Amino acid sequence: MRKMFTALLALFMLIGSTASVAMAQDATPGADEPVAPSGGETAFAGGIGEPAAYFSERGDAIALITVTDVERGWQDYGEYYEPDPGYEYVAVTFEIENLARNNMIAEPFDFSMLDELGRNNSRSYVSVDEDSGVTIFEDDTAIASGETVELTIIFELYEQTETAALMWQPDSGIIVMVDLRDA
Repeated sequence: MRKMFTALLALFMLIGSTASVAMAQDATPGADEPVAPSGGETAFAGGIGEPAAYFSERGDAIALITVTDVERGWQDYGEYYEPDPGYEYVAVTFEIENLARNNMIAEPFDFSMLDELGRNNSRSYVSVDEDSGVTIFEDDTAIASGETVELTIIFELYEQTETAALMWQPDSGIIVMVDLRDA
């Protein structure tokens, strides 16, 4: 039920095409009011190469995620990991920059891909061909304050189904989206 709600919420955000968690810059925040992001960051990126921000409950940008590549029909899987008939692998490579003062942990289970049909696809468990040199995001990854890491995650989608968005839900209720409709 949670994944269905998340997928519907993400689809509504995607259809609106712009979602912002930034508050007005000229407002003076009180003690309990969120702080507006300083760089105009949003929790929604319009495409590849554009950063989307993950915010704290106070409105402070904690991390930026930027999708750098989407590879349809990814072929670097191991010998016994061919996609099911009618499906293909989609590899998404992205960077996470930790803007917070503390270290953070990126978890592969926090990522999913929304397709054009509104399905929320979780990551695929795929072994990589030893000769490919590819490292996929399978385990929790620590990111030090100020550090940027590059990660690749694999999804399995119906062939010829378009991607809609990469979703990152690092904390309960918080969704960061990157539009992949043109990928």
